[in-house]
Amino acid sequence: MRLLSTLRDIFWGSTTTAPAIGSLASTQALLEDRNRIERIQEAWRVYESGGRKPLAVVAGQPDDNTVVNYCRVMVDMGAHFLFSKGVEFDVVGDRTPDEQWLADAWADNNGELLLHDLAINGGVCGDAFVKIVRDPTREYPRLINLDPANVRALWDPDDIDHVVEYRIEWLGIDPATGTSILRRQTVSEQPPTWLITDWIMTQSDVDYREIGREVWPYKWCPIFSTKNLPAPNEFYGTPDLTQDVIYLNDRINFIASNTTRIIRHHAHPKTWGRGFSNQQVDMSPETITIIHSQDGMLQNLEMQSDLQSSLNWYKYLVSAMHAVARVPEVATGRVESLGQLSGVALEMLYGPIVEKTRTKRMLYGKMLNSINEAMLEMHGTSGQCTCRWADPWPVDNLTQAQIGLLYDRLGVSRHSIMDMLGFDYAREERQRATEQPVEGGVEHNADTGGVASVRSAIADLRPSRVARDTFTGASENGSMPGGQ
Repeated sequence: MRLLSTLRDIFWGSTTTAPAIGSLASTQALLEDRNRIERIQEAWRVYESGGRKPLAVVAGQPDDNTVVNYCRVMVDMGAHFLFSKGVEFDVVGDRTPDEQWLADAWADNNGELLLHDLAINGGVCGDAFVKIVRDPTREYPRLINLDPANVRALWDPDDIDHVVEYRIEWLGIDPATGTSILRRQTVSEQPPTWLITDWIMTQSDVDYREIGREVWPYKWCPIFSTKNLPAPNEFYGTPDLTQDVIYLNDRINFIASNTTRIIRHHAHPKTWGRGFSNQQVDMSPETITIIHSQDGMLQNLEMQSDLQSSLNWYKYLVSAMHAVARVPEVATGRVESLGQLSGVALEMLYGPIVEKTRTKRMLYGKMLNSINEAMLEMHGTSGQCTCRWADPWPVDNLTQAQIGLLYDRLGVSRHSIMDMLGFDYAREERQRATEQPVEGGVEHNADTGGVASVRSAIADLRPSRVARDTFTGASENGSMPGGQ
């Protein structure tokens, strides 16, 4: 946005030549890239350490700095709500073998851990990048989680969503000499495919030198990216750790650190006196304190308040940070004074983080669908992929099962009830057909009907699959059911 503003000033307010405009645009783009990397580095420092220590520490004196890392909590809870209940990948049509192959491919890449790493990268940096690598020694393609700070995208000037090149740069160690080396890999669009070029710079080099290139045999780029949260008119996305969240965490640490220092100084009252010398007072613990001076006075230096105002301000800042980050305190396990909550109350309390998760699932879901379709093509097949997400709302399984029974009595189809409870109706029917009636259990026959189906579902309820009818996730193009 700063680049666009500067160029507008040039076009409308001066007679700068075209070469100067191009030079300025290139310089400004590099400056914005540097600022982005600095912001990412600052966000990682805050995520890992909780921020700067607000109080100066005098040599030989206690360190009163108290750092409470709410920033890590915000990012981790965002990743938790996004992927902790899992995501299943479907191929449109009756494509069970392909779906199983995709599940195995993700398992081979430590899929659950990879997805959480992607979510944390997105929460801290604002974007997530995945690279597909062909490895002849492996049965499945390898998925690599790229460090967003090492990735730079170049896009079509007329279409910010059309990337024409990805540039990956990182610092490494030469295994032969043990010295530092700089590595670069560019993935450039060369219609109808992509060109992958590797570069290196050692301490004896003055610039990068090419060490290899490969023509990617597919039409799609081997690097996939997504925004963490929307950022209109920008290629890069919005992180969970925005500057206002980081600033609030710094203020919280400042209040906590000052309160710690006050407590250290005043937790034990200091005794002071006047009108006498040390020889005129007897303060041995076994005796009554006696001052041998008519004008002597002995008192305790005590605090005149109980720090309640500081504690209230601390609590206010914590609540403000949760509100700004859209991570309610109840989502982090804080349940003080809540009592028994109705479903409507839960929706109101969890609403901010659930709506934030819906947005993330549209963005991450689109990238995951593209990755899956690419891997299927590498497998020798093709298909349109979709993500099937679990319901992020906290639910009571017993209550949901009871609701299912009531719906059955009202005449709701078994298919709809099973979907509401988070089960795949076709799969459950296949499994039921292979089961034998168990003595003392529920026999599946025409007489028991839908009630038997629901009762069977009650016994097998899984928290991660409950009430998926209220949240089915993103479709292939990232759109939400019902216009969400």
